[in-house]
Amino acid sequence: MIRAALVSLLLLCPSALFAQSQLERLEAVSEQMNLEMAKMMAREISANGGDPAPVMAALPDTSWDDEYRAAGTCMLNQYNAAAGTQGTDSMLDKMEAMIPQLETATMESLENMDVRPEGVSEDQSIQIARSCGMIDLSMRRMQESGFTAAMMQAFSEAQGN
Repeated sequence: MIRAALVSLLLLCPSALFAQSQLERLEAVSEQMNLEMAKMMAREISANGGDPAPVMAALPDTSWDDEYRAAGTCMLNQYNAAAGTQGTDSMLDKMEAMIPQLETATMESLENMDVRPEGVSEDQSIQIARSCGMIDLSMRRMQESGFTAAMMQAFSEAQGN
């Protein structure tokens, strides 16, 4: 009886740890990617003759809180349902591999970087992020920090040069 309970516990633990592992990976990669994307935008602004300092000064906190973790869990559940855990792990692998590439990326080169799992369309991916609230959370942080306004101003000034 005790042996059966231990075997059951051991069989359940890896899946619980695996799910947590995906969330931790998504959180870490998301935080890093958001920061690198902001740096990329700053490089774009500079390349176009603008001043990126106000944009970087208004950079929102990229760390996840409970709201972000709930949205991330929702997204992982939907990706796992659509692409399986291996597909979701593959997506996380691609995201992690993409981070160093962002150090020299441009807006144009981003179009060639696809991290979606096999079988998940761009529209599905956007719908997953939207339905789980991730887009709204991100937009709210960027609005509250002044990042959106600073970015629009900087790009507007850069285009005017």
